[in-house]
Amino acid sequence: LELACGLGDATEVLARKIGPRGRILSTDVSAEMLKLAEGRVCAFPEVDIQFKQLDASQMRFDQAFDAIICTLGFSVIPDYEEAIRRAYRALVPGGRIAVLDAQLYRKFPFTLLNPFVKMLHRLFRAHERDLRAALNNSFDEIAYREYLGGSYFLYIGQRQI
Repeated sequence: LELACGLGDATEVLARKIGPRGRILSTDVSAEMLKLAEGRVCAFPEVDIQFKQLDASQMRFDQAFDAIICTLGFSVIPDYEEAIRRAYRALVPGGRIAVLDAQLYRKFPFTLLNPFVKMLHRLFRAHERDLRAALNNSFDEIAYREYLGGSYFLYIGQRQI
């Protein structure tokens, strides 16, 4: 399950990695983004990729997923805490979530750029949130790593078995 697929960057990577042996459900709240993502992966007809327009904070599925990926999504989802809870419920026990997202810089001298980053957040309707803490409220943290002065992070969590 891919949440907030946007332009389909991660969808394309997933299609290359999974190939014909897996299935991908890519979601986004924006129909325009879904169309762009769908056009980007048409080069992978052998991969079972489905697209669905939905708000991650309102998702409900009849099936459970082995893995969830969300790239630069939780920082723009208005009710991100509910989206995280629903992501937890959408995973099979032992299933994993991978989140790549942005945050304010954490390390000096990069922190001097935070006023500029805050302006970008407003432009993209992103919000400064403690996503790591919110994710840890639902998932067992397996790995957490910060990049580019702490402005990006990768979080990998697991649903309890």
